[in-house]
Parts: sequence; structure tokens; C-alpha cells
Amino acid sequence: MTCKLNHLQLPEKPRSFLGEMALFKFEQEESPSETIKNLSLAKEAAIRHVVKKLNPQIPELNTAYNHHHLIDSPQLLLSISHTKNLLLVIVADSSNYKSIGVDLEYADRKISPRTSKYFVNKRDQVKTLLKLWTEKEAAFKACAPLNDQITLLKQISIRNDQFSAETEYPLHGSVSSIKVVIEERELIISLATLS
Repeated sequence: MTCKLNHLQLPEKPRSFLGEMALFKFEQEESPSETIKNLSLAKEAAIRHVVKKLNPQIPELNTAYNHHHLIDSPQLLLSISHTKNLLLVIVADSSNYKSIGVDLEYADRKISPRTSKYFVNKRDQVKTLLKLWTEKEAAFKACAPLNDQITLLKQISIRNDQFSAETEYPLHGSVSSIKVVIEERELIISLATLS
């Protein structure tokens, strides 16, 4: 089975990110199980594309990953996000970061203020609920592989482009967000890094 995957041009990437990222559009099917198969195939193709962009010398690649790095290439950190039929993949070398995380959402997604009690804490600097949500999702993806005590977005604080996860083994990193327009719709992409 093949999946039609279109590489979409990102106008920019978050500042100072020492890695590669790429955005793709994949086909959604009528059946949820077919969409899941397409997403899985899309992830494999997208990972290959972004890794080759980061390092063209890498030979044929096993795309198996564990939500932190490629299993056969642990020096390559990886994070993936998808929303509807868009898929975003970022890859960075572990010599630059301990961990990375990314989140992608359509900017017109509505988050009810009532749900904020599940992810906003008193230390957060709230810009908009959606931006805070995407930044916390990216930070969670960066933290989770290194600290299994982080189980809730509310445990992560976002302030001044920095995040912290206060647990027995605290983690601190950077987070940045950009808004881009793809196919006439605005997206928010948030990227978190632990150095």
C-alpha cells in the first residue's frame, strides 16, 4: 500500500532550531482504519525525507522510533505532530539537544476556557489558550522521554519562551512558536528543546 504524501513548503522554522523540519499533507480516507494506515505510511516517508535533509550521507534508514529518537540511529532525535491531514516531523542531532518536541494545530481551533483548568497553572504566562496548549504539548513531548514523572500538561510551566517541569528531577528548556499560512489556513507550530 502506498500513501500520497505532499511536501508543503514552510515559510520559516522557529528561530535558532539546529535541526530540520518538514510539513506534509497526506490523504485522509473514508474509513478511519484506512486513514490510520495512511498516517503510518506518511510518518515513515516523512521521517526518511527529514533525516535525508539533515544528513544526506545516511544510508537506507529504519524509521522505527520511540517518541524520542530513531531506534537504529539514537543520535537522531525525533518528534512528530499531526492534525487532521497535516503531518509535521522534526529531527535534530543529539549533539545539539537532549530532547526535542513539536506540536501543530490549526490557529482557528477553539479551546474552551473551561478546559484550561486541566493545563494552565499559576506560573504560566498565558498569551492565548491555543498557543499555551501547543507550547505545553511540545514541551511535554520533549520532557516525557527523560522524566516519567511528567504525566500532566499542568506540571509544565511556560514563561518568556522557557519551560520548566517541576518534579523530583526538574527539567528546563526553551520553547518557541510561529504562525504560518498553509493553503490559506493559519497554523501554529510550537517547538520545545532541552539542551
